[in-house]
Amino acid sequence: MNNITQLSKTLSAKLNQPEVLWSVALEKAAGLVKQNWISVAAFEQLANAAKSPKQLLVITDYASKTGPDDSYDSMMISQVDESNYSLGSWLEAIETFHNWIMEHSKSTDLETLLGFLSCCTEANPNTPTEPKLKEVVLEMLEQYGFDG
Repeated sequence: MNNITQLSKTLSAKLNQPEVLWSVALEKAAGLVKQNWISVAAFEQLANAAKSPKQLLVITDYASKTGPDDSYDSMMISQVDESNYSLGSWLEAIETFHNWIMEHSKSTDLETLLGFLSCCTEANPNTPTEPKLKEVVLEMLEQYGFDG
């Protein structure tokens, strides 16, 4: 696992966002690695795919509620790999989903959230210019809602 301080500086410079926010998000994610809730490889994938500290914090929060027996790695990475979307697109969609459920006073767990997103990837037709996953998620939420 990369040095948190150096990774914070790198992401801050690359994405033009405050280093302190990246430090907080990366420390929280690193805590899951220390507890064996996510692997070092998953940590590195998440850190490099996140486009903001908030995205990393949101997925870290959901992953922290799964517990070490529910492998985040197999739960999320396998669904991402089976879709046409990148991990970065999934993180954007998770943030969009999270914002929507917060605005509507709902809650969910990681497994249910990933199931919803997986359905969104399957409902999306394979077209030459696929819409962004976060747009598909928002459209599905607005059209069908979410009961959790």
